[in-house]
Amino acid sequence: MASSGSFTIGPGPGRRGKLPNMEFQLFRGDQCIGHGFAQSLGEFCRSPLAQDAFYIPWFSIEGSPVGGRVSDGEQGKGFGRYMMEVLLGEMRRLGYRHATTQANTGSPRPILLYTNMGYRVVDTNYQYFKDLEREIPLEVFREVGF
Repeated sequence: MASSGSFTIGPGPGRRGKLPNMEFQLFRGDQCIGHGFAQSLGEFCRSPLAQDAFYIPWFSIEGSPVGGRVSDGEQGKGFGRYMMEVLLGEMRRLGYRHATTQANTGSPRPILLYTNMGYRVVDTNYQYFKDLEREIPLEVFREVGF
């Protein structure tokens, strides 16, 4: 069954970016099997360089519980690559010149996807979380991909 993409273009929340944000969906026939979001870095920074760049904070395929993941049953079928390639083309058409995203260093599949698509590693960082109500065991974070 063929796949196709659907894109919704809209202004950012604060309308600070000169280029629009975009929500996207991936369809297999008439069934939506993936979705995600691309956001102008101009929403966060007034620098002229930031206006030509966008960030993909998450995307998922087939109901993955955590953004940026492809469910086990759909891995290796090329849906993630297809969705990213179409998104990059659409964002370039809108005037963007640079793209950025992130991957958990413990997840080799997205890292391989991004590097094979021409992304390069520019930083490794730490993510911090504090529950103000109670202590949460580290295992909980590992379960959700942190």
